Amino acid sequence: MKNLIFLLALLIVTSCGTTQTITPDVEDSSHPQTFSIIKPEKWRAYKNHEHESYTPLTYGANPYHNLVSVFQYELKTKIAFNQFVNKKIKETNNSKSVIRQKSYSEQNRLGLVYIHEIESLFQGEVYKSFYMYFEHHGYYYNYNYSSREDLFQTYFTDAMSILNSIEFEKKN
Repeated sequence: MKNLIFLLALLIVTSCGTTQTITPDVEDSSHPQTFSIIKPEKWRAYKNHEHESYTPLTYGANPYHNLVSVFQYELKTKIAFNQFVNKKIKETNNSKSVIRQKSYSEQNRLGLVYIHEIESLFQGEVYKSFYMYFEHHGYYYNYNYSSREDLFQTYFTDAMSILNSIEFEKKN
């Protein structure tokens, strides 16, 4: 009987020692990134579908209430950049209950960018999103800052600092 109790105790202790808690923080994206960003000090990374996103919200809070994501699209068939952006805007509009929106283009340090600002209703709450589409070396990218309306301005400066920190890897 003592051997059985000892064996059970040993099994419990070793099982606890090999259990690892997986946190949503990620170091590597499942798709190789060709750029780097600098996240604000109190923000954390987490896995969002197939790419890395960032949020200032603490663990346990819903990161979708305030998030930034930046990713490169992997296209099967390449189309003109402006056609691609128009297609993405239509897809976004079809997937959200749009309250108001505006789309425009501008020239900035990333080149010609297309911006789509949108307010939408999701599960009874208003969300604001700032999408920026840009092209680099023939690849298409998306920056998205999306937030519940009541949090949008609070974290806007930090979210824009992520956008402004985007640096592309140098090609050899």
